[in-house]
Amino acid sequence: MKSYKFLLFVMTLLVIMASSPGLAQITGRADASKEGSLLIWPTVQTDSGKETYIFINNSSPDDVFVKCYWEVKDIPADPTSQGLLFNFAMQLFGSSPIIFRASDGSSLDDLGVAAGMGYSEKGALKCWAVDDTLRKQISWNHLSGFAIIVQGDNTLPAGTETATTSAWQYSAWRFAANVIDSSGAFADGFWAGPVVDAGEAVNTMNLKASPTTVVDPANCDRPYNESGCYLPNAAYDSCPKYVTFDFLAEPSGEKKTDGYAFNNLAIVPCKADLTGMTLNTKTQLVYTIWNEKGVQYSGLYQCANCAYTADLGSLSVLRNQKLFQMKILRTPSGHFRVAGEGSSVCGADAVSTPLLGVMSSKLVGSNDIVAVSGTASGKETSDYGYISWVPTGAYYQSMRLRLCQ
Repeated sequence: MKSYKFLLFVMTLLVIMASSPGLAQITGRADASKEGSLLIWPTVQTDSGKETYIFINNSSPDDVFVKCYWEVKDIPADPTSQGLLFNFAMQLFGSSPIIFRASDGSSLDDLGVAAGMGYSEKGALKCWAVDDTLRKQISWNHLSGFAIIVQGDNTLPAGTETATTSAWQYSAWRFAANVIDSSGAFADGFWAGPVVDAGEAVNTMNLKASPTTVVDPANCDRPYNESGCYLPNAAYDSCPKYVTFDFLAEPSGEKKTDGYAFNNLAIVPCKADLTGMTLNTKTQLVYTIWNEKGVQYSGLYQCANCAYTADLGSLSVLRNQKLFQMKILRTPSGHFRVAGEGSSVCGADAVSTPLLGVMSSKLVGSNDIVAVSGTASGKETSDYGYISWVPTGAYYQSMRLRLCQ
């Protein structure tokens, strides 16, 4: 018999914390701590005995709809493999969270909440606020979210109250939609209407400072005032230029392993064009690593396509130098930066792209796993990120497309 009692206390506490009302923090750059209108989870896993619980909270007293896309790897263990794309929409009630399993989209009491990504899958999730027609993105900086990834057997042995399970939690990356009304104050509402391209409506979420799109007041449905729809001062936060992480060194044959950890990195491109049958996000992941004494290590890279995960301890450079291990790093901890660069080494169609990520670490000798969503370093100012999408499908309806061919 399956039981999720071991999660209830943690989930309840996190939901209470996530449900606390707060103001949008418009900083011009996405991060994993504020509320926003666009949420991105860099890794969602239902493979190898795992389950991911997705939490989305709407702190506004008003209801709102969100549009979501799953990006699922064709071969979960292959960072260069193509994938599949699913989309769906759902309603979030005012001042309430939604919690569902990534595998089947069901809540903890087995009620249907969303379209799941399926079992034995690995990928990413992106959701953003839309109007009730599901065709226009809106400014709704009341959304926050996180994920809990669980691995192990949830079955409670007879006569016990403990499941043999480990779990780790991380916050989704959040992009605020920055809309300023005539008084100079923040206002919820539509910040961009559909863009017509070749006769078909295509919604483009530009993550930049001054969109040039002129908003048609006919697209501004109630209860939003028409004057606000003319204002050009509307934008999503920009993508971070780099994502950086602090880490504990991995063991490399030391007799004493206390204080070491095994680290796993999950990365997803900040940019995405979801309007076609394919999405080309092949890139060269370039790592720059510093140890505690400021010694810099370079030359480590990996080719990737779409969302992917990497065991940092297994990454090596010339002569099998594993830079995240103590033997090479030479200090118990370090710091690294990862950037997505266009390089023919990873194919002629490899592109430069900003990244979002999360790193999980398992301490040696412990089943406990901790995670951090990374630190946003700088923001893009010359080549802004975006999410483009075609408003097709219907409420709770999902669509399967080929992605990253």
